[in-house]
Amino acid sequence: MMAWKSKSSRTTPLPPDWYRRRAIVLKRDGHRCMHIREDTGQRCTERATDVDHIGEPDDHRIHMLQSLCSWHHRQKTGSQGGRQVRKKRVRPSHPGLIPE
Repeated sequence: MMAWKSKSSRTTPLPPDWYRRRAIVLKRDGHRCMHIREDTGQRCTERATDVDHIGEPDDHRIHMLQSLCSWHHRQKTGSQGGRQVRKKRVRPSHPGLIPE
């Protein structure tokens, strides 16, 4: 079995038994990526190497985790990060505008 090391920059910690949960999810999903492709409507055919949270990042229940290939996991994580940045961004008022 290949050793797994996290390179994650998670802001919420993983539970102490994450390795066990990860192994359970990968086995349950047949070590196949669970992402459904938009272009074909079919499941991705790549080997799953990552386990992803379906909902909240601190919900570690087995049924709230899914197997993904590293490419789809990066895509999902990147899009979530972009949404967070857009939420936090406050547009400053133009200095020439007069407040109402």
